[in-house]
Amino acid sequence: MNQEDGSGNVRLNDRLGSTGREDELEASALHWEKLADAEIEKEAWDIKVGVFSGEGHSPYQSRAETYRRAAKALRIQKETGVAVCACCFKPFGQRTPHK
Repeated sequence: MNQEDGSGNVRLNDRLGSTGREDELEASALHWEKLADAEIEKEAWDIKVGVFSGEGHSPYQSRAETYRRAAKALRIQKETGVAVCACCFKPFGQRTPHK
């Protein structure tokens, strides 16, 4: 069951206990950061072997940034207890458009 935290945002009940949930969120954030690092390594490799020139828009950098934003959103949730959008960091539950 979900609970309101007093600000209109919905806090997720934690079946594992607060420490277990916080550990789970941190583990997920670390996983996203590892994926971001892997994208940067792939970019370096592809430049080295000539698959990607390194000029212009880098899809590797875009994916890495998206993954880092996901990690940041999870850490915000860990700190506040409120899930947020990884694009705009607005709390879910405010019924505001996420742009």
